[in-house]
Amino acid sequence: MKLAQSVLSLPYEMIGHGFNRIVYNLANGYVLKIALSDIGLLSNYREFELFHNSDLNIRQYLCPVLEAGEGWVVMQKIDRKVPMRMRNVRSLSDLTMKFLMNRIVPVDLRLGNVAFTHDHQMVVIDYGLFIKV
Repeated sequence: MKLAQSVLSLPYEMIGHGFNRIVYNLANGYVLKIALSDIGLLSNYREFELFHNSDLNIRQYLCPVLEAGEGWVVMQKIDRKVPMRMRNVRSLSDLTMKFLMNRIVPVDLRLGNVAFTHDHQMVVIDYGLFIKV
C-alpha cells in the first residue's frame, strides 16, 4: 500500500485503505478508490455494476457510484460513521436481509463498511465483495 501510494503520487488525501484498494478524498464530495490487486479490480467493477444495474429499492442502500475506469472508481463521499449500538446492529441485520431477498449476497457487510447519510439512512460504502446471484 505504501509503495502504491508513493508511485501514484496523487495530490489527494488518502482517507482509507485495505489489502486491495486505496481510498482518496477528492475534496469535492467524492472519493476515488484505486485497486491494488486483482480483487481490488473486481471490487471496483462490482461496485459500479451493482449500483448501476440494481433496482431503486436496493440502490438506495448503496453509496452512489459516479464513474469508473480501469482500476478506479469514483463514489459519493459519505463519512458519517455508524457507531456500535444495538439498534445499528439490528439495522445492519435488516439490511442484510434486504440484499439477500434481492438475490445479492452481501459479503463483508459490517458496521465498518456502512455509513449514515444526512437523513440518517444506513448505506453501504464498500460493497465490492457483494455477489449478485
